[in-house]
Amino acid sequence: MTTTLNYVVTTGDFIAEWMEDEGINAAELGRRLGVTPKHVSELLSGKAPLSHPLALALERVTGVPARLWNLYESGYRSELAREAANDDLADQYEQANEFPLTYLRKYGNVTVPARDRAGTVRQLLSILGVANFQAFWATWSQGSVAYRRSAIGRKDAPALAVWLALAERHHDGLRDVPEFDRGGLELLIPELRHLTSGEPMAAIHATQAKLRDVGVVLCFIPPVPGLGIHGATRWINATPLSSSRCSGRATINSGSLSFTSSAMSFYTEIRNFISTGRSAPAEDRSQHVRLRRAHPT
Repeated sequence: MTTTLNYVVTTGDFIAEWMEDEGINAAELGRRLGVTPKHVSELLSGKAPLSHPLALALERVTGVPARLWNLYESGYRSELAREAANDDLADQYEQANEFPLTYLRKYGNVTVPARDRAGTVRQLLSILGVANFQAFWATWSQGSVAYRRSAIGRKDAPALAVWLALAERHHDGLRDVPEFDRGGLELLIPELRHLTSGEPMAAIHATQAKLRDVGVVLCFIPPVPGLGIHGATRWINATPLSSSRCSGRATINSGSLSFTSSAMSFYTEIRNFISTGRSAPAEDRSQHVRLRRAHPT
C-alpha cells in the first residue's frame, strides 16, 4: 500500500487501496471499525471527513500509522479549500483591477499570466499582506499599521498602497538593522550631503550603507505611473524606512546635479520626519508617514 502522499486524492482512495490489497469489502471494514456501512461509504467517497479517533481505529485495523491517515485527510481537505479559495480569488479580480497590475507585472512582482485571475489576485494580496480586499481596506483605514496621518482618503490609495508595500518588501529585512541612532544620523547628514557631489550610483550605495549603520533603511522603488509621489518616510518596527521613487533617468543616467537635488530633499525630509516621529508615542510611530510629492519636471 502507498504510504507517501505525492498527489492529492481523497482519503477514501487510500482506504480503498488497502481494502483491495487485503480483499476486504466495505461491510467488513465497517464491522471492524465499529461504524455503519453508510459511514464507510461516505468516507470512501470523501463526503465524510476522517476524524482523529477514526484514524486511530484505522491504525489498529490496517497497521498503517494514524499520522499517515491524518496526513492524507489533511492533504485532501487542504486541496478542497484551495479550490474554493481559487474560485473566491477569481471573483475578486475586478477589485484587483483598481491596483496597478501592469506596473507590478512590468517589475516582476506579479508573475502569473494575466489570464490567471485567481493567481493574479493571490500575488497582489500577498504583496499587500492581506487575505482579501475587504481586509485591505479595513487595514488601510483602521489597522495598527495604517498610514492614517497622510495617506487615508487619497483617490490613488490602491497605487500608493502598492508602492509603500513594495518598499517594505524591498528593505532587505529589518532584523539585522541596528537600533535607530538619532544623534548618529544628525552627525551623518553633512557627510551624506558631501557624497552627492560624486558619481550618483556610488553615492546612493554609500548613502544606504551609512544610513543603515545608524538604523535607517533607504530604498528606491520605481514610480507608479500617475501616482505623483516622490518619496515616503515612516517607522516600521521602530526603524525609520525611507523610500524614494527611482527611474532610469534619475538613478542611472543623470548627472550629480539631479541626484543632489533629490538627495538634499530626502535629507531634510528624513530629519524632519524623525524629529517629529520620535516625539510621538511609540505606539503611534507605525502609523506615522510623510509623503513627498514629486516635483514637476
